[in-house]
Amino acid sequence: MLFSQRALSMIPDNSELIKSETRYRQLFENMTQAFALHEMVYDEQGHPADYRFLEVNPCFERLTGIPAAAVLGRTVREVLPDTESYWIETFGRVAQSGVPASYRNYSQESDSYYDTWAFSPAPGLCAVLFTDVTESKRAVDDLHQEIEERKRAEKDLVEHQQKIQTMAFDLSLAEERERGRIAAELHDQVGQRLILCKMKLNALASQSGSAHLDCEVDEIEKLVDQSLQDIRSLTFQLRPPILATAGLEAAIKWLGEELMNDHGLGVYVVDDQRPKPLAFEIRSVIFQAVRELLLNVSKHACIKSARVSLSEEGGVMSICVSDDGIGFDVSLEKSRKAKAGGFGLFSVQQRIEHLGGQVFIDSTPGRGTRATISVPLLQREQARDLS
Repeated sequence: MLFSQRALSMIPDNSELIKSETRYRQLFENMTQAFALHEMVYDEQGHPADYRFLEVNPCFERLTGIPAAAVLGRTVREVLPDTESYWIETFGRVAQSGVPASYRNYSQESDSYYDTWAFSPAPGLCAVLFTDVTESKRAVDDLHQEIEERKRAEKDLVEHQQKIQTMAFDLSLAEERERGRIAAELHDQVGQRLILCKMKLNALASQSGSAHLDCEVDEIEKLVDQSLQDIRSLTFQLRPPILATAGLEAAIKWLGEELMNDHGLGVYVVDDQRPKPLAFEIRSVIFQAVRELLLNVSKHACIKSARVSLSEEGGVMSICVSDDGIGFDVSLEKSRKAKAGGFGLFSVQQRIEHLGGQVFIDSTPGRGTRATISVPLLQREQARDLS
């Protein structure tokens, strides 16, 4: 509690006390927390009934808007009639027990929040420190609200991405089914009609007796044979029957033989011989991806050999297509394809990702290329249902 100048003057050899009092007053008046000191007021029966304001600092006046003259010497009931019961109970509990207490209070009148700390410096006294934390509390509330909104946005984004992935997966499977339909029509309709044309040409040639006509028939028959061969090759490329009957590994080995015959590319295939159950449509997508990767080797790697390895680990199948060719800068190729809207190597990446898999492409100019496809395999129950 501050001393008056008159009281200080009455104390002999008071220089140190004056210095201490001056330091205390400077601290008191420059505090960034509001301060109020109360003393207990007793009723006629000697029971604690109220608390009287003994001292308030300038920060108290600024925060509350109440001048010191309006509170000093007055009781809590007189100054704070709307909340007097709460504060009298609080001050009484602290003053009588001597145990400090902290609170966060809200003032409806000023729409402000205060952090309050009450303690008892001496029996019958209660000192209160409080700070306006309205801005910090609202900033924290705004931050929490922003975090919640961001969480909702992230959840919505994940759900949207899952929907897109599901749609992309369905589109990929639909594309593979369409490949199968086209391959079947080429084989069953166009191929059969060309065979029928060949039979009719043979019948016509046997009836003609004209050497010139026979020569023309032979030329047409060669064209029909070539068309049949092209259709057969195209049908196998779209959806090789061996993919359904013997599996992905056998289909890739057959693909290697075809690429050797058509492009002179030697393909060395290594399989770890572990089971790799996949739905047929997914097998077809992977087959087309491997075909695209090997065609890239044939067209761009400037080398006549490539390796394909198939392995299974932890329910995931990995297929690695690698070569020792000229390689390329992956980042530049991605940028170029994005600008050109091209297909090929990175369209493979998109199609595999649509199936829930991943494609890692590692290439360095002059050091070859390594593309690894990873896709989750069917669970045992799914594989049993598939079979």
